[in-house]
Amino acid sequence: MNGYRIMTRCAAVAVLILGWASSSLASRADGHTWFMEQLTHLNEARAQSNPQSLAVDLVERLARVDRFSERAFGDYLERSLEDYEQFLAPEELLHLVEQHRLQLHDAIRTRLIADLSGWLGGDEGREWQLVDAKFDKGTGHVTVSADTHAVTLYLRRQDGQWSVTDAGTQQIRLSDHYRRLVADILDSDYSLAVLKARLKERHDVVIEDFSRSRPGVLPEGWGWRRKRDDRKAKLYRVQETANKRYLAAQDTGASVILLKWSHWNPHEHPIMTWCWRADALPPGGDERFSHTNDSAAGIYVIYSQNWLGLPKQIKYVWSTTLPEGTVDRRDMIARPYFFVLESGEKHKGEWVFEMTDVVKDYERVFGSSPKDRTLGIGLLTDANSTDSYAAAYYADIRVWPREAR
Repeated sequence: MNGYRIMTRCAAVAVLILGWASSSLASRADGHTWFMEQLTHLNEARAQSNPQSLAVDLVERLARVDRFSERAFGDYLERSLEDYEQFLAPEELLHLVEQHRLQLHDAIRTRLIADLSGWLGGDEGREWQLVDAKFDKGTGHVTVSADTHAVTLYLRRQDGQWSVTDAGTQQIRLSDHYRRLVADILDSDYSLAVLKARLKERHDVVIEDFSRSRPGVLPEGWGWRRKRDDRKAKLYRVQETANKRYLAAQDTGASVILLKWSHWNPHEHPIMTWCWRADALPPGGDERFSHTNDSAAGIYVIYSQNWLGLPKQIKYVWSTTLPEGTVDRRDMIARPYFFVLESGEKHKGEWVFEMTDVVKDYERVFGSSPKDRTLGIGLLTDANSTDSYAAAYYADIRVWPREAR
């Protein structure tokens, strides 16, 4: 616990000073004078604000989260998104990486605010004092202390502005501490959603809630793998009602599987939940046969693939004719097992919440355990086999630990 308190203070002090800069720094070369001004401002502000408000203000105005993120996580984002090279153009992939970078910065910012707020509320109002300071041209480091625990801040001046590039105690630097918090995620290149959940100390991982996609267009970060689908109509669009976004899907014969690469450990988060609504069921749809293989709504969990590139996957469907609880597959190579979760028109036009255990379902049909890193998820509303029409909606796809049920 003592080590944890030390690192909490380290994180808090780094947030207070991280990236601190002002327009007057362009004409100020004295790092020592600059730092003393910031320290004085900090001690005065603490007496006038509650911990949460002060933490938010300091982080939003002063923290250089982008630099800290680079030091802590390196090229993690680029590695975690490499699979998208299969169906995104280079400029689209670059845009996706930048959007994910903004999300990562938001998650770090949220974690820093929480750490800082907790520290400000528990240090009994002690003032921070400068213990040591050394500057050499555009770099420097300072040591500050509010009690018996000292924290060192590593400074750099660039483009006329001072910022803190790292912080630490005698035991560990802050960037190393944050990296260790998510080491397994970085090592396995799990998706950003998993890292965000860890930083925010949440049990659930939001695989997709469509909140970051603009209404009226295809959702960001989704695509299709089959080249023959390039010229087909993609009748999937993000919609919004009462400030809630979801995916609207329909099909008149194109039958395009919308895919999102999403990597998580199914053994740590085996419970998958989502909401869906079927408004138009393809007449006579029966997933057991090729000539009737249409579903109003379907969600794929893609676990892995073999050396031929054929996926091991399960499809959860809203079937027109098959009863709930049906588990089957078509007699063709690489066809997915399907689980019927909803059937017919009983709940047609209603939002329905679903929950399933993707590990137990995998073990049931494949007779073994899945690998510890999924490939992704897919969505399909189709009516091509029955030459008809289907329409459905999808929302709020998450995975959870089993104990969170």
